[in-house]
Amino acid sequence: LFFFSVIKEHYQEFRNLAGAGEEFTDRGISVYGMVVSVGLLIDEHIGNEDIKKTVVPEILEYGIEILRNMFTARWEGNITSRAIELYNDQASYVTKKIQQYKSNYMHPPLSLRYQQHSNDTERAKKEGCYIATAVYGNYNHPRVIILRWFRDKTLNTTYFGKRLVVLYYKISPSIVRTCGSSNLFTKSVRWFLDRVTDYLDNSCSAR
Repeated sequence: LFFFSVIKEHYQEFRNLAGAGEEFTDRGISVYGMVVSVGLLIDEHIGNEDIKKTVVPEILEYGIEILRNMFTARWEGNITSRAIELYNDQASYVTKKIQQYKSNYMHPPLSLRYQQHSNDTERAKKEGCYIATAVYGNYNHPRVIILRWFRDKTLNTTYFGKRLVVLYYKISPSIVRTCGSSNLFTKSVRWFLDRVTDYLDNSCSAR
C-alpha cells in the first residue's frame, strides 16, 4: 500500500508528461502482483487453516483494491470499456481464489456510473440498503452498489419514487431484524435481487 501511494502521487504530479500513464500502469500492476503473490504464498505454504481463512482473502482483496484504484486514477473521468475489460481480466483469477474462503465475494466493479458510491463511507452509515446489505453481507457488494445507483438515479428523481424510498427505509430495518437470520429469507431475497440487479445492469450497459 505504501509503494502504491508513492507511485500514485508521482503519477498525479507528472501525469501530463509523455508516457506517464503507461509507466504508472506498469508500476501499479507490479505492486498489485506483489501483493497477490504474498497472499498466494501464504495460501500455499501456511498449514494453519484458521490463519489462511483470515489472512489470505484480506491480502488478496487489498491487491484487487490497489488494481481498481490504479485503473480509476489512470483513466480518471474516461474509463473505457476496454479498461473495464482489462481490469476484470486481471481481477477474475484473484476473485476465484478469494471465493475459496469467502464464497459470496465479487470484485468491486470498475464503472463510472457506480464510482461515486464506492468510497462514500459516511453515507453508508446513514443510508445503507438494509435488506440488500444483509443478504449480500457487504455494503459495497457490486449488486448492492447497483441497487443504490438505481435508487439515486431513477427512484429519487420522481415524487412517487422518493416516497417509495422513504417507505423502504422505514420498514426495512424491522424486516431485517425479524427475518434476517432466516436462511430461507436470505436465499429467497437473494434469488430475487440477483435477477433485478442483472436486469438493471444489462439495461444500463445497453444505453
